[in-house]
Amino acid sequence: MDSGATSHCTPHHEDFIEFTHIKPRAIRGIDGTSIAAIGMGKIKLCLGKSRQLTLRDTLFALQATLHLISIGCLADEGLTCIFGKDGCAVRNSAGKTLAEGERKERGLYTLKGRQPRAEYSLLTHAVPSLLTWHKQLGHLGYNVVIDMAKLGMTKGMPTDLSAIPPICEHCILGKQTKNSIPKTREGKQAETPLSIIYSDLTGLEDVPTLGGSTYIMNIIDNYSSFPWGFTLKKKLDAQQVFQDWKT
Repeated sequence: MDSGATSHCTPHHEDFIEFTHIKPRAIRGIDGTSIAAIGMGKIKLCLGKSRQLTLRDTLFALQATLHLISIGCLADEGLTCIFGKDGCAVRNSAGKTLAEGERKERGLYTLKGRQPRAEYSLLTHAVPSLLTWHKQLGHLGYNVVIDMAKLGMTKGMPTDLSAIPPICEHCILGKQTKNSIPKTREGKQAETPLSIIYSDLTGLEDVPTLGGSTYIMNIIDNYSSFPWGFTLKKKLDAQQVFQDWKT
């Protein structure tokens, strides 16, 4: 607790049950230094024995090293703060003690008991964008997602429609067509097995095999269309594997 502070302050974003980003605001220290607060919100402290203390207009500052509670702000909420030589107490209008503390170094008072923690954690405060929902819904068309958001067709679907989404490269590739494989063989066919073969080497694959291979070499016989497949740990192994197969 700090009687000179004009607002509560915390260095942890996950403490908030309500949170809003603000323009950087300077929080000045007693030695003339200052740190920047970049957010503001509400924190509910559970202090044990059914004791709860709600801190409103709490500033969020990453550079803060302590959780500071403003006595002035508590007084504005109608709470009574009693300070003595060795400790302090915070009581409501009915005289019930909400928090107790003891005096520490530098004249600061620390709340007794466990480290106060928020009753809930704010997991996220950002509104999903149109691109986010496009991906989450299996690359559903942008127009369909916009209709769902504007018409309220689905509950729990807040959508930020302020930004134009980028072109989805995956959708473009997925909608491209390919020529069908010819049903009949074209060109001259080999007259004997293995007189003409085709080989293709692919890799580096993103997911290795159970044996640790990340390359695949395929061989197809032109005469019989019989295929072979070999997995390689290194690309340099391709020549030796091909020579062994040829032999």
